[in-house]
Amino acid sequence: MRPTLLMMLIWAVVALVSPPSVHAQTAQEILETGKGHGVMGEPLAAQTAYERAAALGLAEAAHLAAQSHHYGWAGTRNFRKAASHYDQVIATSHLPAVVDEARRQRAEMLRELTDLAFEAARKQDRATSERYYNLAFELGDGAALGSLAHFYETGRMGWTRDEVKARTLYERQAEQAPSSLSLWALGLMYKEGRGGPADHPRAAAAFQAMINMGAEAGYMELAKLYLEGQGVPKDRAAALKLLQRPCDSGVQEACDLGGLTPTPLPGSAY
Repeated sequence: MRPTLLMMLIWAVVALVSPPSVHAQTAQEILETGKGHGVMGEPLAAQTAYERAAALGLAEAAHLAAQSHHYGWAGTRNFRKAASHYDQVIATSHLPAVVDEARRQRAEMLRELTDLAFEAARKQDRATSERYYNLAFELGDGAALGSLAHFYETGRMGWTRDEVKARTLYERQAEQAPSSLSLWALGLMYKEGRGGPADHPRAAAAFQAMINMGAEAGYMELAKLYLEGQGVPKDRAAALKLLQRPCDSGVQEACDLGGLTPTPLPGSAY
């Protein structure tokens, strides 16, 4: 029996006035709809359904949405959305194996971003390279800005050198995700007055931050500042104490600079 027009109108009114919980699709139902779209070769509709179900808190849907944006199942890649959905999976899934896989895929995505950035740099497509490096840094790759700064500092890959921009990029990384390499480069720029005025106190702070991270190059550079009285009081004793560490590690330059010999190992006859 076919429904009459009156019956259809009644159902429409019931649908309008009934509580949403009665008629609204559950997250699982939306997810299954999305999977159906995927099977039917409708990736964009599938992705939309995954996102709707993820917004309702379903970790499985968030994982599928992340992969869809990451790998471009619907035709385009959106790394920001992929990262957001991976983060949702990591934060909400109760399955350790799923969390581990989401972490692995997110890390893989960051490597892909930096690969894309490097490839664009190799082709001297600076705008694209900067976009990818900045995005990688935004999404958690702490070394990305340092890589970009290095191109500007050195002119590598045929880039036009721009030490002002390099210094600014190193400063951004130092503030948000410092690494010993970027701090070393930044400290030298401060010390030598490249990319801006010389700033010896900030150079000393950068080298001290390296030491705090366990980077031996920091000992050497800070010792030089103590020997020269740049940014710190001139203090040969403090310099020698700093130089002893790299000297003991076999850095001959440190031994020569301080007139030092390596500290004998415990029990050594020499």
